[in-house]
Amino acid sequence: MSLPIRDALFKADAETDIERYTQAVVDKVRLLTGYDRVMIYRFDPNWDGEVIAESKVDAASAYMGHRFPASDIPPQARELYTHNLVRLITDVDAVP
Repeated sequence: MSLPIRDALFKADAETDIERYTQAVVDKVRLLTGYDRVMIYRFDPNWDGEVIAESKVDAASAYMGHRFPASDIPPQARELYTHNLVRLITDVDAVP
């Protein structure tokens, strides 16, 4: 992890509650990367998920608080999350 991102995450770590911490993380990651949107998901033991923090450009639709069932995430994608907690989607509109 690059030093500016790591430093930003350590500063965000000074937050005392999870909501403020996760919001500080997405805000700082978006600021440092220039991405249009950064989100943090929380998965329950059954892999049902919820967007618990989001930082986005004004023109983007909000996903904050959206919930989705485990069936929306294929088993092979769930397996990837157990090995790599960060997922990057560079351009959702890109044609493969």
